[in-house]
Amino acid sequence: MDKRSFVFVLILSISLFLFNMWIAPPLGAPPVVQVQELEQNPQERLYVLENETQQIVFSNIGGAIKEINLPFQSTTATQSIVRPIEFDRQIEKESPQNFVFPLSTATYFDSSSDTIEPYKSKNGGYTPLLRRSVKGNNGNFTFLIQPKFYMAQLLNDEGEYEGGTFQMTKLTKDSIQFSGSLYGQKITKTYELVAPYGYKLTINFGNAQNRTLFLTNGVSEVELISGAYEPNIQTLQIKGDKLLTEKVDLPKKELGMYNSINPMWISSSNGFFGTILSPEMNTAQAGFNVRKIEGENCPTRLHLIDQKYDLYPVRSYPAYQVSKQLVPQNGAYSFRFYAGPFVEKTLIEASNVYAQNPEFGLAQTVQGWFSFISEPIARLMFFVMKICYKFTNSWGVSILAVTIALRLLTFPLNQWSTKSMLAQAQLKPEIDAIQARHKKDPKKMQMETWKLYQERKINPFSGCVVPFLIQIPILIGVMDLFRANFDLRGVPFLFPSWIPNLAAPDILFSWGYPLPYIGNEFHILPLIAGLITFLHLKLTTTQPKQEMNEKQPQMASPPLFMAILTSVLFYRYAAGVSIYFAFSSFLGVLQHFLMMKKTQKSNIQILKK
Repeated sequence: MDKRSFVFVLILSISLFLFNMWIAPPLGAPPVVQVQELEQNPQERLYVLENETQQIVFSNIGGAIKEINLPFQSTTATQSIVRPIEFDRQIEKESPQNFVFPLSTATYFDSSSDTIEPYKSKNGGYTPLLRRSVKGNNGNFTFLIQPKFYMAQLLNDEGEYEGGTFQMTKLTKDSIQFSGSLYGQKITKTYELVAPYGYKLTINFGNAQNRTLFLTNGVSEVELISGAYEPNIQTLQIKGDKLLTEKVDLPKKELGMYNSINPMWISSSNGFFGTILSPEMNTAQAGFNVRKIEGENCPTRLHLIDQKYDLYPVRSYPAYQVSKQLVPQNGAYSFRFYAGPFVEKTLIEASNVYAQNPEFGLAQTVQGWFSFISEPIARLMFFVMKICYKFTNSWGVSILAVTIALRLLTFPLNQWSTKSMLAQAQLKPEIDAIQARHKKDPKKMQMETWKLYQERKINPFSGCVVPFLIQIPILIGVMDLFRANFDLRGVPFLFPSWIPNLAAPDILFSWGYPLPYIGNEFHILPLIAGLITFLHLKLTTTQPKQEMNEKQPQMASPPLFMAILTSVLFYRYAAGVSIYFAFSSFLGVLQHFLMMKKTQKSNIQILKK
């Protein structure tokens, strides 16, 4: 495709954009639907256990967990590693009644007085790990999370909870116990908080009926990874003398069953956060299932943002509930749960608490077709970034530093490639002469051209193919590193109003009605990356001024095409990716100028001689 075609496509795209915005704007906001107000079960009682890294809200319905809220890092929560992001700020602004933790009245154990007291809900300061109920503008509930979606709930094989309320029989600062019955079985559930994130659950059965139950792992909230919803379920299994993680395919229908698999643990993550269910050795039994829950039945909190335009429709974000099969007999069953950020260091720290190490750290294993390339590169880059961070105390500056380090690492190859391109440019007059002499004999023209390249010891493909091949594994590693790296989540750079989160796209400005692919936010960093890419490729593909032949007008197309492709590809990617690519291209331009200057100086010296 030539330059005129690209210009036509660009003008057409801008015209359609303007037509959609001003000439034919949307007909208006969706009609307001009168929502039904719901009442919470009057028999439900809630209890809170918390420390610096987690607030866990328990329900007496099944003695299960209704909410897990993670405090933001602050002077009172110094152990927390969670930072607020734009979604938190938007929900606090647009739906403050849903930015309360816990969402309903609860009680807790006051260690200062050794008494059970009402827990005062806090406005803000947390992010929910699990999907929660929803309150309307008047403070009444418009959606109630069902007990079958609670974490650590015991369900039947149909995925339903058929029990009633349990009795809270013990409450301390760090533990809680519930007693009740289910299908004629006496059940005691004891929870103990485990730092930094998670808890240990012991279930005692009496009068066991040998009826299969399923212990749930909770329904995780939605986190967008570069604008995409990427739920991920994994298992850790022992195969021979090795521990291997395996990705579980998300069920397209309602239920996926894995009756014969007996994993060390099952994790369910959304990229930044997740939950892990790990039976202890004496509890391990084969079998688990993954149940798909339509978004309407368990909505994400994101639907509270910009409801006028239904920016995040609940139907687009189904939930996936993992349940571990359990065939109870009289006695105790123990489970270890992790519930928090998926950060390798934190996962390892949580594992080391237990005598039987559950190897939570392996939940961070990179998955995918190119993981054998991206994982080692991503780990190397992050190692360099952490060293830079110790000196700069800025992850943004560390991205720039690791970009320089990678450029220095690939400098010899890039230099060789640049020299090859310059040498090809110098051969241009001779190649044009060969093409003119053998215009009617393409085969001989090709042979003579290759002979010339061989005489001058030039590889015609090294100028463009080598840099491209070099960039592929590095770029894959960059995307894996910056898209879902928790250390970058919520970290601003330069101007917080412009780049509030290095793990999400930048926001120059926003508007109401969302446009296809673009959304309702304008991201300038991908366009800057595209522009610098255009300049870089334009410089490296520019030929000496000659008479234009039939093929030369098309030389403008590759730079323009790559610039557009770069901008489109990175438009919804993390700001860290765009910063890396733009700065790397800028260093490429700088390197090209230095090489050109050195080459021109060498040519002048040769002429003087």
